[in-house]
Amino acid sequence: LVLGKAAGVPAALVRGLELEGDGRARDLVMSADRDLFR
Repeated sequence: LVLGKAAGVPAALVRGLELEGDGRARDLVMSADRDLFR
């Protein structure tokens, strides 16, 4: 897991993770009531 918080990069690289679904970006967006960083 790599996250460039200090560099301002809001992304993480996760290897070996098997995901289900069709891969839509909409599925990754957290709802506002669950998002602790808004």
